[in-house]
Amino acid sequence: MQNSEVGHAYIDSYRHKFDSKMRRSRRRARAIKKRMTGNRLLDVGSNIGCLVGAASEIGMEASGIEPNSELVKFAEAKFPGRRFTCAVLEDVGPSDTPYDAVYCSEVIEHVVDVNRFVVALHAQLASGGVLYLTTPHIREYIRWNQQPRTAALAAPDHKLYFSDENLSRLLARHGFNRIEIKPNFRRGIKLFAVKS
Repeated sequence: MQNSEVGHAYIDSYRHKFDSKMRRSRRRARAIKKRMTGNRLLDVGSNIGCLVGAASEIGMEASGIEPNSELVKFAEAKFPGRRFTCAVLEDVGPSDTPYDAVYCSEVIEHVVDVNRFVVALHAQLASGGVLYLTTPHIREYIRWNQQPRTAALAAPDHKLYFSDENLSRLLARHGFNRIEIKPNFRRGIKLFAVKS
């Protein structure tokens, strides 16, 4: 699929659930804000811009980075005045003014070089900055008898599958500490971590 086809497919799939995505984004933005010492937030893989919009509503200086140009155009139209950059995080240098929080939801599993990606996440944050990261859990793709559900393993463009343990080790190896896995009703991984 071409970049524009992928973007339009996401937009079409989110139109009917936009309100529920905004409700979830508002909950997450409030949870992030409670842990921040400053006011600047970067949404990595900002998709249609819901988290940036929700964070802005509660006074955060929020911006997004998204590699799909169609999604960036949609986000800019939906949330005018908000900053969205069309780029891959690993190709963007650290901000002149580091962020107080980075939000990264359902992105890391798509990344080819996960070590480079986590280094780039770390580089965007100020010392003591907060990372809020979500990703599917490997258990979602393994049956009770430990056999992979091979059809599910072909999830769109997923490169990696994580457990609480291997994701925590990855983040710690690249300078994150105080890694806190949040309860998620046996679904994906949802965590907070702090830049050392």
